[in-house]
Amino acid sequence: AVAFAAQAGPRPVAGPVRLERDTRTRPSLVERLVTVEEGDLLRPRDLSESRERLSELAVFRSVDVRGQPREGDPGVRDVLVDLIDEPEVQVEYGLRYTTEGTGGAGSATSSADAGQLQFGGAVGLGNLFGLGWRLRTYATLTTDRQTYGVWLDNAALFGWRLRTQARLFDDSDDDIQISGLASRVRGLTVEQSRVLRRDYAGRRWHDRLRLQWGYAFKKIRYVASEGEAALAGDRGYLTLALVGDERDSLTDPRRGLFWSVGADLAATWLGSEAAYAKSYAQLFAYLPLGRGVTWAQGYRLGLVPGDDPLLLLEDRFRAGGSNTVRGFPQNYLGPQTAEGDSIGGQALIVLNQELRFPVWKQLRAALFYDAGDVYGLARQVRPGSLRHSAGAGLRYMFPFGPLRLEYAWVIDPRPGEARGRVVFALGHPF
Repeated sequence: AVAFAAQAGPRPVAGPVRLERDTRTRPSLVERLVTVEEGDLLRPRDLSESRERLSELAVFRSVDVRGQPREGDPGVRDVLVDLIDEPEVQVEYGLRYTTEGTGGAGSATSSADAGQLQFGGAVGLGNLFGLGWRLRTYATLTTDRQTYGVWLDNAALFGWRLRTQARLFDDSDDDIQISGLASRVRGLTVEQSRVLRRDYAGRRWHDRLRLQWGYAFKKIRYVASEGEAALAGDRGYLTLALVGDERDSLTDPRRGLFWSVGADLAATWLGSEAAYAKSYAQLFAYLPLGRGVTWAQGYRLGLVPGDDPLLLLEDRFRAGGSNTVRGFPQNYLGPQTAEGDSIGGQALIVLNQELRFPVWKQLRAALFYDAGDVYGLARQVRPGSLRHSAGAGLRYMFPFGPLRLEYAWVIDPRPGEARGRVVFALGHPF
């Protein structure tokens, strides 16, 4: 028999907040992020939340917030904040070769089927003016694409738990989906997000409910190979999205839900030459069936109502490839030019069903069924006209996610289409 006895100890209150060492961050910002005020009952969860808020600034190498007993007064503990700054200047660079794009249902990729040599570099300045702002200039150069930008980020605007991001960019693509055209997109985006619910579920701390909103302005130009402007337009729009995450794992979910609902509103008073409303929703569900078997489901729907096929000049809906309908090449589905180039559309449906099960140690397998299509206009959506594929594959699990090798058969292929394709990718498709 085991008996436990508990005796109430002292209930200390918080003393003043003190910085243990000098830091580039302004003391007033630190005090606003520490959730304990002098005279409050000192509770471990308040100290933990204060550490979390300071860590979210991403300008410290180490963060510690603890209560320190005051000599001669055991009922009071000073709140000691120990911060170690990250370097003021950080340099990043990398080199990569890729053979296939990784676009999802809502965006296009450059040179989806061709190999690309890619170089990226960035220089970052941390903790500007001691207010937690981070400034980063970056460049990404490939064999046919050049992207330059300036990115500004702050996780606690004026001490509020409100992440704010702003970005200026210039993106030139010499080999887009449509043969003979090159594109250049320049613009500005400003986005804020607020975590509405964050706690521990399954095996990880994560944001369970997050609200995002912002504004974007883009100058879009498509140029023919002869140097003449083929298509141009300005797009200014507001964005709003709500994201929920109840998954038990980020890299290998076995149970829970992930969902998001978002909308873009473009109007002339926002700087857009076309007025439209773009909506996109997705739901991924994971249901354990026992003995390590998981039933994974994915549902994606996107719509832009209207009769003008050029309401969206870029960021058009696309489907086909390793993360959507696997029996078809990357971004293959939907409207195409006479040369067979995909041009995307203004409506999208993608449905996925998978059974994931263990084989031996880190080796797993999956059986899957995919369906989906892209439509030029929202009124052309016909659920009965979806393209279908089914297949099976093996996945070897790494800590960062699975490496998968699959084969997908096309159900009812059309003349000239391949009956299936091999898929080699990193990470679960959804």
